[in-house]
Amino acid sequence: MGGGAYGNNTFYDDVIELLGMYYEYEHSRVLMQSAERSALWFSGDGFKSISNVEVEVMCVGWFDYERHKSKVDYFYASEVNYAASEDGKSPDAPAIFSTQELAIESRFGIGEGRRIMSNSTACVSFDGAGVMLGSKDSVASRWMASSPSVVVIHAIAHRLESAYAGACSEVPYMQLLGELIYRGQQITRTS
Repeated sequence: MGGGAYGNNTFYDDVIELLGMYYEYEHSRVLMQSAERSALWFSGDGFKSISNVEVEVMCVGWFDYERHKSKVDYFYASEVNYAASEDGKSPDAPAIFSTQELAIESRFGIGEGRRIMSNSTACVSFDGAGVMLGSKDSVASRWMASSPSVVVIHAIAHRLESAYAGACSEVPYMQLLGELIYRGQQITRTS
């Protein structure tokens, strides 16, 4: 069927919308069921968008008892809630934690999101930035206050990145490799 025929037929649009609604309902049901009887983990990371906006990305993982598989789902890309920051304009621990709370509540519902954060969260994982993993006023300390049994992990990808950066500055072979890559980039840019 060509694009023109599809574009003129709203029946298919309705079918696709119904399938999407069913998928969302079924996915929500499984996720809520899992949240009631298993431990969830959350992982977050932030970045600055092209338009110079701080964005926090969250994902949630859980164990699907019906299918006997671990699942990872629901990535959130939300602008950092600057209103919750101490100065009203910085991506600090209160702002990032508030953004994460809002993302979780938008998925599970207000009140239910906080219950899940308190009772069902087993693990959270972040990069090693002080605002994320600091011992006093950090996103991790706020998670631990919210859910005292939560385990906080320094994300392995960020730990590997730190180790690689250290090796590049110390190991002569890595310095040579870095220099070759840099020169190759310079050649391709000028040609």
